[in-house]
Amino acid sequence: MERAISLAQNGESLEGCLIIEIFAGSARVTACLKQLGMKSSFGVDKIRSKNVMSSVVLSDLTTREGEELLMNWLSMPNVVGIFLAPPCGSASRARQIPLKRKFGRRRGLDRSEAISFQTEFQT
Repeated sequence: MERAISLAQNGESLEGCLIIEIFAGSARVTACLKQLGMKSSFGVDKIRSKNVMSSVVLSDLTTREGEELLMNWLSMPNVVGIFLAPPCGSASRARQIPLKRKFGRRRGLDRSEAISFQTEFQT
């Protein structure tokens, strides 16, 4: 990543640098990276999203072949970083899990309360 920062600070092209978006889903991050000049960047996911916005390589990273492929990509000298987020399916399903109540009260804030709380402190 230091290489990319140095190039950007010197006004040089980022075209040769790339970031790999792992669990890319719609590949929005990859699309943004390409707009910023990292044209070789790509996403990796197990399935192709119907809303894909950029290039996604299909690979199941839970398999030996998928893991080896990822390790090969990460060893490439022009890879300056990775973007790694939880697979959307797992994160989305977690929203449906009801909060447990302890002593008649739920723990934490629900989604709408959290958004309201965050909005109050941003102003």
